[in-house]
Amino acid sequence: AYRERGLAPPPPQLTQYLWQNARFHLGLVLLPALAVIGGNELLAAAKIDLGTTSTAWWFGLPLVLIMLVLMPVILRRMWPTSPLPAGALREELLGICVSRKSRVREILVWHTGGCVANAAVVGMSRWLRYVLLTDGLITRLSTAQIAAVLRHELGHIRRRHLPLRLALLA
Repeated sequence: AYRERGLAPPPPQLTQYLWQNARFHLGLVLLPALAVIGGNELLAAAKIDLGTTSTAWWFGLPLVLIMLVLMPVILRRMWPTSPLPAGALREELLGICVSRKSRVREILVWHTGGCVANAAVVGMSRWLRYVLLTDGLITRLSTAQIAAVLRHELGHIRRRHLPLRLALLA
């Protein structure tokens, strides 16, 4: 895709690629687990006994809800992102969001060094919902194709896929 557009492809950097994938995959799994373990350790240090299941729910449920609300902000900091630059692409994508009545806080470019072509929607709240488009996806696809990817991601919002997955997980 780079050669077709007359651009030089980015140099392969194995360590950067591995570090990004570790942050991406392990961060999603380890961060919530470490928060739960940390909460349990704090309760143990405060000598609070969670002997019954109902008592544990009163401490665990708010922690899970806080993580759900803050996860988009944490992911935005954990993964290298920046707002999609002003221009025709940004205007078209924001117009699609408005026409589809899907509110997002920001459309972000997820910097992967061109190694990943993917997109994602994070956040259940419209005030903390981000659409992530990787730099590889933006480089490889045309504006019409990127718009189609955005419509697909907005479909996840409209069909409430994230709350459904969370319900299944619970």
